[in-house]
Amino acid sequence: MDRKPFIDTMVFLHFRPLDELDLPSRVHSDTVTLVIPRITLRELDKHKSVHPNRKVRDRARKILTDLETAIANRQPLKGGIAVEYFATHPTEHLQNMQLNPEWADDILVASVVAYRDETANADITVVTQDTGPRLTCLHHRLTTLQLDDSVALPEELDDTERENRSLQLQIQRMQNAMPRLEAVFAGSKNPRNVARFTISPQSKIDEQKLSDALKDLREAYPKMETPVVFPQGHPLAGSLTSTVKMMARFDPNAISKDQIEDYNDELDEFYLEAESYLRELHCFREPKSRTISFTLEVCNTGTAPADDVDVLFHFPDGFLLLSEDDLPDEPEPPMPPEVPLSRADQLNQAVNHTRSMLDRMQLPPHFRPSSSFRITKTQSYNVTDHFAKIKHGIPASLPKMYILFPSVTEAKSFNCTFELRPANLTAPVTGELHFVIESK
Repeated sequence: MDRKPFIDTMVFLHFRPLDELDLPSRVHSDTVTLVIPRITLRELDKHKSVHPNRKVRDRARKILTDLETAIANRQPLKGGIAVEYFATHPTEHLQNMQLNPEWADDILVASVVAYRDETANADITVVTQDTGPRLTCLHHRLTTLQLDDSVALPEELDDTERENRSLQLQIQRMQNAMPRLEAVFAGSKNPRNVARFTISPQSKIDEQKLSDALKDLREAYPKMETPVVFPQGHPLAGSLTSTVKMMARFDPNAISKDQIEDYNDELDEFYLEAESYLRELHCFREPKSRTISFTLEVCNTGTAPADDVDVLFHFPDGFLLLSEDDLPDEPEPPMPPEVPLSRADQLNQAVNHTRSMLDRMQLPPHFRPSSSFRITKTQSYNVTDHFAKIKHGIPASLPKMYILFPSVTEAKSFNCTFELRPANLTAPVTGELHFVIESK
């Protein structure tokens, strides 16, 4: 029996010519008559004009010429394949089969069914590579054939497509060879643009702990016992006292009674200063309970260094934004008095002090490098910095910063914006950092 294949337009355009496909063996028939519905001609006409690949346009144009010649002259195609033109448009079938009249694949299936209804006992096969038409054919009891990839034509680029693809690759390489900057919190985990801080109010000073600390201090720095001096009239007040004074005058390791008494008086002052210091330190640490500290980094995840990077962070108002230099100095603890020294110890200390001074004079001077880091206060805050180069994988860190809230209850979460301007990017990199403030 003569086999009647309907061939999908994509098979015409992207597979070998019909005479090379050996259709009879593929459809298992000695004779084959190719049926061409109107939708196939319309699709080929469209592709000969608007397909982006010139070679595919030329292929569609040649196929149309061969089909027109074969149909008009009623002669077979190359390879001895007969051609039959089916001119009926399947309007009723599209409606009855509930197919979409705007889909070429649905029109093709409806055309096949219409041909089957008009041609009794026709042995029909639909040759298509697309899943949609095959499933639709299966639903309407039509036989389908899918060609194997070995007979597919290789992808062919025309000169314009080849040039466009080359330009796309160059653009992609240029984009890949560019810095990719982002501002993050140093040491944070993903997401690195979010950091959480916890603050809590400071409790009042514990008088008992303060008393215990002062007690420990007195034990660590006890007073010295003065030499025994017998009152006038005591049996030992005469010769023994004179003997002790005489020994103290000539003994280089002896410490005089006056030295000890002066030292003990200085200890009394030291105890009072220590209590004042501990109370002052408690007051100094109260603002620290409503202060957070953080370090910001600029990272480069691109494949090229970022050059001459200007950095700007904008912080809202509602708090004090401080640098390390802006922080108040912590109260200095009082120094305990020096333990009285004998004349021998004083001489030895003087020698060691002289040696230490000579060693310090020989040390090279230390110069602190200049910095472009600035915090500018307006109604809000601008933080600026500059980095000559930021390489891939080596973040550039800004100096540590501190935020002091007016009170624990007024400490709120906020966002700060940033703008990064490297010289080798045409547009700035912008974004936000999120400060999440939590109170205990």
